[in-house]
Amino acid sequence: MVFIILVLLILLGMIAYRGFTVEKVEVEGTDLYTQETIKQWILNDDYSWNSLYVFFKYKFKKAEEMPFLQEPVVTLKSPRVLHIQVKEKEIFGYLYLPSVGQNAYFDENGVVVETSSEKIEGIMEVTGFECEKATLHKKIPTKDKSMLKSILNLTQGLSKYDMLPEAMNCSEYSNIVLEYGKVTVNFGNSQNLKPKIQTLAAIFPKIEKKRGTIHMENWSEENTDVSFEEARDR
Repeated sequence: MVFIILVLLILLGMIAYRGFTVEKVEVEGTDLYTQETIKQWILNDDYSWNSLYVFFKYKFKKAEEMPFLQEPVVTLKSPRVLHIQVKEKEIFGYLYLPSVGQNAYFDENGVVVETSSEKIEGIMEVTGFECEKATLHKKIPTKDKSMLKSILNLTQGLSKYDMLPEAMNCSEYSNIVLEYGKVTVNFGNSQNLKPKIQTLAAIFPKIEKKRGTIHMENWSEENTDVSFEEARDR
């Protein structure tokens, strides 16, 4: 009986050794990194040629942290094919921290999800808002909590219309300016936020290919006029 058990263990070991060789790696869920980068991130030791080893490794151990990515899910599609499912962290914008020379990327609630010197294309930059330092997984620290609340409320509202700008500038007079390529929006303050966003979403498609400034800084429930100051070509 002992001999039979030993033989079976040897056979199972040989199957695991020769039959579970990584020949193909499929990566899904990210546009920030290439497939080769994700492959190197997961297959990072001398035993990673074995698909069974890699599968069980990430069942019991967390992967090393990768900027802007959540914990990956590694599965076996077949003995020779690994599937790596990754998910990018939800990022709504970022602030530059001059004290450390890095950008603090935050989610819809103002919680810092990543700090990095790298700039990601397509992520809104917030300027005019003082912040010297930030801690991962904690809310952006600031003395002007009302301005932070305005930024987050506006960001959440614009995201519902898929209208997050390239940049958002906040002045000390609570005037918010949005930058959409060649179109600038003087949004004003965050009062009457919902109807102002709805108005912007309705008119923006008509002028997004032009160059100029949308004036909404004086918008109110009593004064709903919106003007567009088209820039003159020089």
